[in-house]
Amino acid sequence: TRKTRTKRKKNLTSRPPLVAEIMPPVLRVVLTRQSGDVLLIVPPMFVVDRACLGVHLLKSCADKAGIDISLLYANLSLASQLGEPRYTKTTTWKSYPYHTMLGERLFARVAHQLPQPPHWRDVSLDPSRVFGRSRSFQQAWERVSEREQLPLTSAEFDDFERQLDGWADRVAQAVVERGYRLVGCTTSFAQTNASFALLTRIKRLQPSVVTIIGGRNCDGEMAQGIASLDPTGEVIDHIFSGESEATFVDFLCRFRKGSRSNRRIITGQPCDDLDALPPPDFTEYLNQLRHFSAEPAESLERVALIYETSRGCWWGAKRQCTFCGVNSTGLRYRRKSNETVLADLRHFAEAYPHKRVYLNDSAMNPEQFESLMPELAALQLPLSFASAQRANLSLTDVLRLKAINSFFVEPGVEFFSSSFLSSINKGTKTRHNIQLLRYSRAANLNLVYAILCGVPGDRLSQYRQMFELFGLMRHLMPPAALYHLSIDRFSPYFSEPEKYGITHLEPLGTYREVFPPGADVDKLAFHFVGEYECDSHRHLEVLEALVREIEEWRAAWENTEGEPVALQVVQTGGQYLLFDSRQLPGNPPMQFLDEAQARAALVGRRYAAIPEIEWALMHKVGVVLDDWYIPLAVADVELLRRFEAEQEEGEPGR
Repeated sequence: TRKTRTKRKKNLTSRPPLVAEIMPPVLRVVLTRQSGDVLLIVPPMFVVDRACLGVHLLKSCADKAGIDISLLYANLSLASQLGEPRYTKTTTWKSYPYHTMLGERLFARVAHQLPQPPHWRDVSLDPSRVFGRSRSFQQAWERVSEREQLPLTSAEFDDFERQLDGWADRVAQAVVERGYRLVGCTTSFAQTNASFALLTRIKRLQPSVVTIIGGRNCDGEMAQGIASLDPTGEVIDHIFSGESEATFVDFLCRFRKGSRSNRRIITGQPCDDLDALPPPDFTEYLNQLRHFSAEPAESLERVALIYETSRGCWWGAKRQCTFCGVNSTGLRYRRKSNETVLADLRHFAEAYPHKRVYLNDSAMNPEQFESLMPELAALQLPLSFASAQRANLSLTDVLRLKAINSFFVEPGVEFFSSSFLSSINKGTKTRHNIQLLRYSRAANLNLVYAILCGVPGDRLSQYRQMFELFGLMRHLMPPAALYHLSIDRFSPYFSEPEKYGITHLEPLGTYREVFPPGADVDKLAFHFVGEYECDSHRHLEVLEALVREIEEWRAAWENTEGEPVALQVVQTGGQYLLFDSRQLPGNPPMQFLDEAQARAALVGRRYAAIPEIEWALMHKVGVVLDDWYIPLAVADVELLRRFEAEQEEGEPGR
């Protein structure tokens, strides 16, 4: 554990000292080389409003070893040229289905001289080409996806793509003119073809430059897939696979001494001591964001820095979710000490002008809720946080997330059927998901979650149960979307397909559209499709109905003109009132409750046929699932806390 740290506040009010004007005045590439000769590039189509954690960690590790390297956010450069709104709508997951691989498609010709198929929206994105012989995937996708809402028309796509050649040429020219001897790109989110386009041009202009690539798309045997794009090694000299903080610094030390590894693929090992890693320095990102943005102040307001308190997944290390695509070598859970996390976040609050931080953890360990969260809240830092969490959070956990000023939480809800959740190894039940939505409504904590469909062995009864629940839960936060299963590399569905009855496993057809014929697509691919039995593929009308249900729920929730739907218990003096605006047949909009009924409306327990629970079931204020009575109403946090504490005393170990 680091006992002391030298903290230096960065000057973010002045432009970096060296600016290469390689494009029209509207668009510039900022290169800050002063002493180092190593450059790491964040290519398109990475989002503009988040820093790329990996390159900043590598830079900080290199700095710690006394090696100066520079960073270039080429994605910001392209966004500036195209216009940020236009660029952004091609990079957000809400804008287009994952199967289009739009970022790779845009750079396919620029990187590999691939001819763009005519009528690309109708031909190259046709489900029969994308999903191949997997008819069930194809038909289910047509029910779930929003293909007609792709962000670019054919004309817009052509105009967008025409600008990429000149842009890539000018970026490469600027890099070479600065004299960097080692240039690398990161590829994690539709960045492989953009990386290849830039590195190809850099090598063409200056063959002596050593080129490297790394990132999630190089994990495991995907590194061999990257190598297959350049089998002779003319473009990419070295490929870093896995966690690379140690191997990257070792490579730089050897490179500085005039020596190089004889391995083309350099495989890293998971870092066991996260406290030994220096904190990421986001100065270059923020400077370049301000430089490229048409509205710097607005851009800094919405940007989120990325920070990790842990790596791996504490739950997945015990039982990996069946659809989880985290490499098994990186699944082992490791976390930083509270001392390190708090010191890093103090530094963020002091050093950077904006205050949004996205915690990159797969999910926080329960111990972090007990120790780290209260300590972080006590510091009262001027920061707000987003994070991913498991769904089985207690009311105390939700209040702790609220206390650290969480601006949203992504919980792993996935579905509202315990048997469905069990089949995908979530380790949670329907009551946990409903409970989280209730607690979040009470605490005014924003959730962003989606519903998963189309998994092997799903049953129609599971969807029917969820439909019935949705009709009772309009007062709770709706899902953001319905998404169909993607069989991702490293997931149990991929590594053990026979266990789940999956046959004809093959890469998503889009990979063959966006990469050259000689590429080893079987190793390049992260997304796969296959054939398997499931009720949702046999009853496609259920998917259509789910899409409509979620859309209607969201529309009602987002209606700002009327009062939000409510199912709420309010205590006034010694009386309890239940307000119910769900407009269910036979339910009055308001009724007086005795204390037993108020408790039944708010506190879960094992099912017993007692009068107050029967009253709650009759008025659809609660439901019974898995032999458990699950309340649906919400209330003031203090009333919830009091009732739950009293119930806990009466039923220890529940």
